[in-house]
Amino acid sequence: MTPAPVTSELLTVLICSYNHAQYLPAAMESILSQSVLPEQILLLDDGSTDHTADIAATYADKVAYHKLPHGGLVAARNKGLELVQTEWFAILDADNLFDPGYLEIMDRVIRNHGEDSRFAMAIPSRRYFGFTNAFREIPEFSPALLRNRNIVDANSVYRTSAAREVGYDPGMLTLEDHDHGISLVRAGYQCRSVPDAVLAYRTHSTSVSAMHRSLGTRRKMRKRLLAKHREWFSDEEAATFEAKTRKQHLFGLIYSRTPASSWISRLRSVIAFAVESVRHGEFIWQGFYWLFPQQYFTRRVEPAEVFYLYKDTPVRREQL
Repeated sequence: MTPAPVTSELLTVLICSYNHAQYLPAAMESILSQSVLPEQILLLDDGSTDHTADIAATYADKVAYHKLPHGGLVAARNKGLELVQTEWFAILDADNLFDPGYLEIMDRVIRNHGEDSRFAMAIPSRRYFGFTNAFREIPEFSPALLRNRNIVDANSVYRTSAAREVGYDPGMLTLEDHDHGISLVRAGYQCRSVPDAVLAYRTHSTSVSAMHRSLGTRRKMRKRLLAKHREWFSDEEAATFEAKTRKQHLFGLIYSRTPASSWISRLRSVIAFAVESVRHGEFIWQGFYWLFPQQYFTRRVEPAEVFYLYKDTPVRREQL
């Protein structure tokens, strides 16, 4: 007989959702089926125009629903920070899931280490599902690793007081998780990797199309992040970060190619590629894709010296 779930008075689950009504029931069920339940579930609806409110109504006895004017993910999370009443909270994006046992593992970690007031963040492993399938075990946390790449997952568990102290930067249109993690460490807090806690991260076609639209934004946000935290990086680390910004932009341009893109979209991509590097081995193919997209997809072979999106390999980890 399966034991009845217990409620952790330490934890709130914070869900921010924008037009993700189709995924919301699965996210809710992944919380309610946990062996350890949160004290409260907060659902922040970022001005959705779909039937998110109707879905929330079916869970009215289990979730505190707040409808906000559309202001973006960062604004919704900052509002959520104001509403959390427990000592810790877990973020779950509306299109993601908690694997079984997730909250029990996280609850154990914060009870075992929570007396250290410097401990402020527990980071899970990731299991990708949907459009692409893969697994990424979270490596052991270190500030040096955080300077090298973003190992922070926004869908982590946070000490409420610490998260409120640093907040989420409204100017970060993406990479707000990386910025938040750095801000916590710079404020003197510690983060802990929890490889046994697994977040199920949904990948879907809109994720890929969103990546294509946000390539330029992501590049700008990486530059903003480095400028904001420049004193925390050595000169060598800053140079490496800038080089990876350029490399990731090229990778994004390569892997956002689609036969359905418009001529002007492909033109913008080839111009962006040229600005980064006309000497890159993929530049000729980028031009070919711009002029002859259908022929490109019938003749193209695997791009050289790049990785596939979500394919977790040692080489990919090093490049990121």
